[in-house]
Amino acid sequence: MTLQQADQIIRLVNRFVPEATAYMVNPFRYGEPKHDEGYAVEFGVFNTTITNFQLAIYYYGRLVGA
Repeated sequence: MTLQQADQIIRLVNRFVPEATAYMVNPFRYGEPKHDEGYAVEFGVFNTTITNFQLAIYYYGRLVGA
């Protein structure tokens, strides 16, 4: 997912579920071809790393009970 998509998920989690642990990761170095689209969200509650934006939205929904 892109930086903007990962940032959007992190902001939603921090705003509505502040006790949950979620942070952004990117295993690719700056300048590598996959760097711009290589962001992921790490959900500590589920002990998983998600690279797909739609799946991250689903996990966020599970956090808020939707």
